[in-house]
Amino acid sequence: MALMERACPICNTIERDNVVTLRQDDFTLNNSSYDLSEIPALGLDPEHEYTIVECQSCHLIYSLTHLYPEGEEQVYNKIINAKVSREKIMTWGRRTGDLKRWSELLAVAGKKGKEKIDVKLLDYGCGWGTLLQVASGPGVTAVGFDVTSWKVAFAREQGVTVCTQESELSKYAPFDLLVSTSVLEHLHFPADAVHSMSSFLKSGGYAYITGIIGDVARRSDWEVIKALLARNEEIPKEINPWEHLNYFTNETFLDLMRSNGFKPVDAPAGSNGTQGLMVGLKSALKQRYPFLKNKNAVSGFWQKRS
Repeated sequence: MALMERACPICNTIERDNVVTLRQDDFTLNNSSYDLSEIPALGLDPEHEYTIVECQSCHLIYSLTHLYPEGEEQVYNKIINAKVSREKIMTWGRRTGDLKRWSELLAVAGKKGKEKIDVKLLDYGCGWGTLLQVASGPGVTAVGFDVTSWKVAFAREQGVTVCTQESELSKYAPFDLLVSTSVLEHLHFPADAVHSMSSFLKSGGYAYITGIIGDVARRSDWEVIKALLARNEEIPKEINPWEHLNYFTNETFLDLMRSNGFKPVDAPAGSNGTQGLMVGLKSALKQRYPFLKNKNAVSGFWQKRS
């Protein structure tokens, strides 16, 4: 079976409403990281329709289907061009971004000034390991977790520690700090991953966790996507049911984090690292969660409740 149908990956409900329907060309031709010559090996009909749905219970928006395991391996190891992907990390912007993220996380955690640093960091979904390289140094034990073989191999060549099984992380846990950027949207079971992150993090520990695709941070944003498709115009490459299986809104992401013991904390003053995660946060959300006092409340920064 080429494609496998899913229940809601958060609450396991099967009742859903259709949001938008895509064809293969809608999300492959606009992706500069793809080697299009490798796509026929998947054996999929280019005219097959991919449906994005909304759970009637928890209101998560997700791809109704995902590729069979061999197909996912083909996408991540062959269709995604490793050379193009690697070039993205070999830029000044990527390196300064890693530096900024690490310094922001330290600022949120209060690890600054003359206070002695002695922390353990987990990068869950570390990819190429560039943030681990930035964070590594005296007083910091930096550990990564990832399953993409060629990225793990590169990271290890740079001298960083990367685990490929969650069980391997137990010998380093608990961690004081955790980072996970743009991982949860890819996973079959994102709630399980957040639960694992929480279990590896110390009580009171801090994390930077993202998973919201800014173009569809609100349910209403999908009307824009539908309008682009209707006009045969290019949609954002992030709308991709081969890779991005889960499309969190600000509200559903907050629900997921809170249900796993996290509370949002303010980003450091002057930070713009969370730009796009707060797109169109409505007053209704603030009414439901009265503790949201400013635009940074639903940010990438979180603290595990004591």
